[in-house]
Amino acid sequence: MTFWRPSRQQREAELREEIESHLAMAARERMERGESSEAARQASLTEFGNRTLIQEETREAWGWTWMEHLAQDLRYALRQIGRAPTTFASAVLLIALGVAASTQVFAFVEAVLLRNLPVRDPQSLVQLFEIHPRIPARTFFRSILLRLIREQSSTITSVVGQIEWTAPVEHGVIRERAHPHAVTDDYFSALGVPAALGRVIAGEDEQVAVLSHAYWSRVFGGDPKVLGQTIRIYDRPFTIIGVAARDFAGTMIDSSADLWFPQRGSYNLEGNPGVRIDDDYRENSFTEILGRLRPGVSISQAQAEMVVLFSRYNQELIRRKLEDKAFLQEGRLEVRSIVRGTSPLRQQSSTALWLLLVGTGLVLAMVCANIGGLLLAKASAREKETAVRLAIGASRGRIARMWFIESLLLAVTGGLVGTLVAYSSLPLLTRWLPPARGIGFDPAELRIRALDLSPDLRVLAFSIGVCALVAVLSALAPVWRLSQRDLWTALKIGMGEARHRRFQSAMCSMQVALCIVLLVFAGWMIRSLSVLRATDTGVAASAISIFSLDPANARYTKEAIVSYKRRLIDSVKALPDVENAAIAERALMRGIGYGKFAIFPDRPPEGHLNTSLNVVSPEYFDTMGMHFSAGGGFDASTLQRKPAPVVINQEFARHFFPNRDPIGQVFATGRKWVAPEFQITGVVNDTKYRSLREVPPPIYYVPDFGSLEETDTFILHVRARGDPRAVISDVQKLAASIDPRVFLYETATLTEEIDRSLWQERMLVAMAGAFGFFAMVLTAIGLYGVLAYFVTVRRREIGLRMALGATPVQIGRFLTRPLAATVGIGLVLGGALAFAASRWAQSLFYGIGPFDALSVGAALGLVAAMTCAASAPPCWRAIRLDPSQSLREE
Repeated sequence: MTFWRPSRQQREAELREEIESHLAMAARERMERGESSEAARQASLTEFGNRTLIQEETREAWGWTWMEHLAQDLRYALRQIGRAPTTFASAVLLIALGVAASTQVFAFVEAVLLRNLPVRDPQSLVQLFEIHPRIPARTFFRSILLRLIREQSSTITSVVGQIEWTAPVEHGVIRERAHPHAVTDDYFSALGVPAALGRVIAGEDEQVAVLSHAYWSRVFGGDPKVLGQTIRIYDRPFTIIGVAARDFAGTMIDSSADLWFPQRGSYNLEGNPGVRIDDDYRENSFTEILGRLRPGVSISQAQAEMVVLFSRYNQELIRRKLEDKAFLQEGRLEVRSIVRGTSPLRQQSSTALWLLLVGTGLVLAMVCANIGGLLLAKASAREKETAVRLAIGASRGRIARMWFIESLLLAVTGGLVGTLVAYSSLPLLTRWLPPARGIGFDPAELRIRALDLSPDLRVLAFSIGVCALVAVLSALAPVWRLSQRDLWTALKIGMGEARHRRFQSAMCSMQVALCIVLLVFAGWMIRSLSVLRATDTGVAASAISIFSLDPANARYTKEAIVSYKRRLIDSVKALPDVENAAIAERALMRGIGYGKFAIFPDRPPEGHLNTSLNVVSPEYFDTMGMHFSAGGGFDASTLQRKPAPVVINQEFARHFFPNRDPIGQVFATGRKWVAPEFQITGVVNDTKYRSLREVPPPIYYVPDFGSLEETDTFILHVRARGDPRAVISDVQKLAASIDPRVFLYETATLTEEIDRSLWQERMLVAMAGAFGFFAMVLTAIGLYGVLAYFVTVRRREIGLRMALGATPVQIGRFLTRPLAATVGIGLVLGGALAFAASRWAQSLFYGIGPFDALSVGAALGLVAAMTCAASAPPCWRAIRLDPSQSLREE
């Protein structure tokens, strides 16, 4: 290997730079004794001339001067750090906190928004979605469409089907509610997912199961002897044949599939009597449809072909009378890439996640400004030394490199600490994420998030990039000063240069501006959360506990399920601490509900899914604390009446009967009026239905236990006389005693359900509050540094003012006037930035606007308090100066 050998002139210059640390002290001593700078330079060079010649002869033998210079600069930086270990530790702590916060947030953003599915060639993977107005995109289709695509598509290949179940799963004595996926035989081979143990589904497998790696570890303890064991789904046996690869948990990244089994083994899984399994039944069953784009085919080409096939599919559904024609005509098919999988969390929180990343970027910028200010202060303190180095021949590039190496040492040390903290706390962040609804085929069910936050190469690269960015940005301040300052003048004057103070003040103004943005945003989120929590739900939420039950294993007939529910309600009402009890098909505040088309005899059809529905027992309204504004509820004598009696809410009455009495009016559901289905018997108050954020929709309540599906899950609502949690244990025991086959799988109070629905707002409040607090600390450090520096360089002037009779108040006003200007500029700039950003983040707020006086006032008050706290110590030191002593100082 050969190295570039510099010219003799360049070597001489480098040699002079090499000994500059030794010459600096000698030159400074001569100049302090009154010698001119040129005389001092010549004397120093003569004194060290012999050593220079010896080192030059040595360097002639090899050309690695850059390595020597780098080693010298590194040793010099370490010596400087050793002289001020407290300052070094403080800077490292600031950098570590900034790097840890940014790495954690980026790991979360990367896992949700940026990470590809762990399958073969994820870029070609697509999924079909059916889009209808006012309802979420549907991912499930009849298997008819799967057959049509396999037989007729020229743009999509490797077409597979999957459908999620939520079912009771038993293994030995263990019984739990799990989430198996029914998949086509070629599912794993098409995705390119291998088995970590055993094998995957293939060929003619039917009564077999493949466990996810997480489910295998959690339920079976990672036992390799699991192969060949039997699990039961809805009491049907399945033999375990394998465990899927560790990093694959399905195509939905928010929640893991617990196991997979063949679709042919899912037909009539619940064991409904009288069901005939034939080709029509199989084709009418639902499935999600995934596939791969053929090489050279774009999504738009696949979309054009799928529109044609979707039209044929709809015609087949109409012929088989499986769907309403008007509903099908409103829908459209969409082909979407799922290179990063599907994710309700991504749809709900992408704006919030990007805002969190921006927030960490602002905090990181403040860290860089503080470290830059620290290095700038050190550069000012070492101006004379730097000037001497230049006097004896050091280049400005060499001096800049010295500052960069010192900044790099700070950044690398702080970055390593911050990265270790971030990586070790990511598992805690995963556990901190709350369970969620809106996932899978049954969006009402509470699901544990299975988001994989393990750091990958992209997160590691981000951490390294952040450290490099901190090093470069922190070194900019002293390097900029070096390029702007005539350092020969520094040998004759002090450090109190106006340009330096202006630059330091500008950096503090930037910190104040960023602090204002973060504090105002935190105020907005806190205010939004408080407004949401104060929102009237329309029900007595504080007294109600709710229980989710699944009677599927009991194999009830329609009559038997009605009898069971009636017995359950009467038994629970008899408990001593229970005031009332009722059953509903849907619980409130779970983000989902039934949407229906209401049609009236005297008007044309209106809109899409223009009303909502809940199926309730007659006790529901009293149990929930709802009140009637007109008419009344249900009773046993009216339950079998035709048209069926229904209760509507006030919004339903205002919307559909604005100028007449709704009592006695009739309506039906569907797209075309045929005959009345329901007659209104009462009007109750409005309630929140899906979330606290929604405007209460038109709702009608149907009095029937089993009108939707005889074996469907249902919700028991219990109103307690005192604490709703006090009755939970008694209700659980009672339900198990009535029929242990009915699976009680979820219990909570309605207040807890409401709080759980606000998890995103709570997360944003916690993160924004942490960012705001950290920003205040950083800004206070910066303001303290500015004022402390100002007091140091103006000691003689302060002493003179005090000697001439200035009062402490006047001294304080003199010191804080430039600080007030710095803070004022930051406030104006920060306010402008905050209001500009509010237009982007407006969807996250509820009940407030960007000019919310309480949020802005709180932010201003915190900045004012922070400014006073930061300025108090330097001002106190200034007013306690001894004028005679400060005037005698040089």
